[in-house]
Amino acid sequence: MDKIFLITGCNSGLGYQLTQKLLSLKNTVIGISKTKKKIFNKQFHYIKHNLRKKIDDKSIKKINLFFKNKNKIQIIINAAVDIDDLKGKKLDYEKTLKQIYINFINQYLLIAKILNKSKNNQINICLISSVNVFLFDKVFSLGYNLSKSLQFELYKFFLTRFKNYNVKIIFLSGMKTKMYSKTLTRKFKNNSYLYNKKIKKVLNAKSVANEIIHFINNSKKKALFLPKKYKFALIFYYFIKTFNILKWKKF
Repeated sequence: MDKIFLITGCNSGLGYQLTQKLLSLKNTVIGISKTKKKIFNKQFHYIKHNLRKKIDDKSIKKINLFFKNKNKIQIIINAAVDIDDLKGKKLDYEKTLKQIYINFINQYLLIAKILNKSKNNQINICLISSVNVFLFDKVFSLGYNLSKSLQFELYKFFLTRFKNYNVKIIFLSGMKTKMYSKTLTRKFKNNSYLYNKKIKKVLNAKSVANEIIHFINNSKKKALFLPKKYKFALIFYYFIKTFNILKWKKF
């Protein structure tokens, strides 16, 4: 290929697998992450930034310098708060707000700033959402899933607000990453049978990365569900249960 990609969350999980795969295909990758640089490649350019905070103008200027005079640009927003740190038996306002900033507000500000400063109208946008329907409980999943449902609203907003850009969204079930494994360990710490049963069903991050790249480059569809049956899980389980809980849950 010979495209330029901007990927958030490039140092771990799916973001790391996407970055490595795209680099192997001779693409240029700008990676954004809150942790220390882990990938060293001539085609890889690193920007250290935590999506809990608004991205600074200096970083936006740096990104747009890479985008200048390029006609094949793809922004992949792959960010999720570490849901393992949401401990306790009550929905924590501060932690929920943190998730909303990472999964919604600062994603919008990052993309909007890039588009507003860039003179390039050939930028494609892909949002990766991993609403956690199969581990739904009253503690961590409500805040996490609320922030992800807002991300879907963000996707719809981009479709109408930035009509000149190609905008896509990907809905994922659980993947075999460190973050997801921690979550399963915490949820099933007293039941190794259920843990092993759940971990066998999760998606492989490397395979998912390959499917996402194929979808971005070759599909005309606007949305991808992995696995395909996940589409029905979202409709019949997640939306109904989220808003039923909201009726009695106080923030």
